[in-house]
Formats: sequence, structure tokens, C-alpha cells
Amino acid sequence: KLSEAQKIIASQCFEHIKLVAGLSGYLVFEDSTKQISGVVYSMKYVRLSGADGHGTLLPTEEFIVYKDSLARKKEQAAFFGSSSKQLRNKLIENGVLKDHDENSYIFTQDYIFSSPSAAGNIIIGGTTNGWDAWKDDQGHSLDKNVRK
Repeated sequence: KLSEAQKIIASQCFEHIKLVAGLSGYLVFEDSTKQISGVVYSMKYVRLSGADGHGTLLPTEEFIVYKDSLARKKEQAAFFGSSSKQLRNKLIENGVLKDHDENSYIFTQDYIFSSPSAAGNIIIGGTTNGWDAWKDDQGHSLDKNVRK
């Protein structure tokens, strides 16, 4: 039987392992039966050529980007050296993102990101507040629909 201190340490270790595995593209600790919200959000309101992502918020506040979404190839200066850039490189290396055309990569499968912002960063090739950038069909932000 574990003491409370041991339980806390074990939980922290597990969360670290889950994070590292997820950054490597292995979502081995993810529940594949998660229910999605049903509201599809897109990046169509972001006026950047090559960016056309679609996905939805999960109950855990993770964000799933759907297969066939497009991620902009051109990267903003703030993107270089970031953890999002490292994740994008892993997604390309693992075949989750493939060349689509001169402006875009295409998602070859659904992919769960740790947050709406993490997903948005990959889609636009820069940094963004995903809670504001992801919009529903009426143009309402994820933040407006979920947090307010």
C-alpha cells in the first residue's frame, strides 16, 4: 500500500511519462472511447493561406484535429525553437502530417493535442490562443462557447 506522498510522486511520474509519450506521438495512455462535444470548430476564420483545420474539444479540454485538416507550411518567427515546432517535426516524422501542396501539410489521421492552443499552433505554424482562434460555424470562439 502506498502512502499519500508516494501516491503524489507516482502520479507526477505518470503525468511526466504521459507528456513525453504524447510529444513523441504515442498516445498510449489516452482513452480511445472519449466522447466528443459534437461541435466542430475550424480555423477557416484565420486568414493564413494553407491553414484549414477542423476539430473539436474533448471533455478533458484536449483538442482533436480531424483527418484531412490542413496545416500551414510557412512558419512564423516565434514558432522556431518552440515545443510546438518540435511537435510538428515529430508529426511529420511519424507520418501524421504529410505534404499536401506548396502551402500545406495534411493530417493523415485524427490527432489529439493537449489543448486547443497546441492544436492551433500546429495548424498555423506559429503561436495562437486556441480558445480564441477555433470558431464554430457561426463564428463564435471556443472560449465564448465553453468558458463564458
